[in-house]
Amino acid sequence: MTANPTPSDLLASLRRAIEAQDDDLAEHFVRRLTTADGALVAELVTWLDDPDTDRRWWGVRTLVAVAGLAGDGATALDPLRKRLRDDDASIRCAAALALAELGLVEATDDLVETLSDVNGWVRASAADALALMGEKAVPALATVLATGPQGARSRAAHALSKIRTLETAEVFYRYLQDENQLVQAYAYDTLDQMGFLRTILVV
Repeated sequence: MTANPTPSDLLASLRRAIEAQDDDLAEHFVRRLTTADGALVAELVTWLDDPDTDRRWWGVRTLVAVAGLAGDGATALDPLRKRLRDDDASIRCAAALALAELGLVEATDDLVETLSDVNGWVRASAADALALMGEKAVPALATVLATGPQGARSRAAHALSKIRTLETAEVFYRYLQDENQLVQAYAYDTLDQMGFLRTILVV
C-alpha cells in the first residue's frame, strides 16, 4: 500500500481483511476512508447483494461512512431497505441503524415494519433507529401504539421514550392506563422525567 492510499486502495485492503476474517483490521480500513465519491458508493452497494454474509455486513457498515462522506445517502436508501429483509439477523440490525445514521427518514415505514421482526435483537435495533430519526418518526410510532401488535407497541414506546419531545408527551398521555404494562411504564416514566406528571397530579 502507498503512503497515501486512495479510497480504492483502502477498499481493496478492506476486502482482503474481510476474506481473512480479521474484523479489527477491517474496521481500521473503514475508519481510514475519509473521502469518497459516487463511484465508491456504487461499488459498495453491490456488496449488499454478495452471497457472502461477511461481505454484506461490511458492505452495510462501510456504506454508512462512505455515503455520508459523499453526500449520497439517497443512493443507499433502497439497497439498505432490502437488507432489512436479509436472512442474517446481524445484517438486518446493521441496515436498520445505517438508515437512521444516514438520516433516511423515507425508510421510517420500513423500520416500523421491522419492529415486528422475528428476532428480538433486530426489533431492538429498529426501535433504536426510529429513536435516532427523532421527531420525524413520532407520527409513525404513534400509529404503531394505536393499532400495532403488542410486541411492536412495546418497541414503539421504547423509541418514543428516547425522543422526548412535546409531541411524544402528547402521545404518551393517552397510554398512562394502557393494558400493555411495558407501554404504560414507558409512558409514565417518560412523562415523569419530563416533569409532566406533576402537572397532571396538581390538576
